[in-house]
Amino acid sequence: MLESNKLSIELLSIDKAIWQNITDLVSGDDPEFLINLISTYLSSSQFVFNNLEKSIMSDSTGELKDKVHALKSASANIGALGLVNICGNFEAVLGSGGTQDLSCEFAKIKAAYISVCQELQSLKKDMIKQGKGQ
Repeated sequence: MLESNKLSIELLSIDKAIWQNITDLVSGDDPEFLINLISTYLSSSQFVFNNLEKSIMSDSTGELKDKVHALKSASANIGALGLVNICGNFEAVLGSGGTQDLSCEFAKIKAAYISVCQELQSLKKDMIKQGKGQ
């Protein structure tokens, strides 16, 4: 079984306990499931993030709640709890009608999202390298 302690990168943006629970679901030494999970998150979350960013740029606040919630949910599934919390803060700002703070809150989402994606890309590369080494 692929274990997180075998990985050469340190998890910072992804909760280690949640990632370990996910890896525990994988049977055998084949990292293919995890690689596909990461690839799916990266592609689907990029679509959601881009739409969220377009809504911010065009001041379409009516669409923001669903988009940020979709990013929050997808990120929770892979253990990106920091991004989940930041998305929750964004939802709270939306709920309070504080649209003047949205650009600042979105900048936090963007920074956290980039960090999560970079970490997942490194994790994916590490798993591919491990898979080829066996």
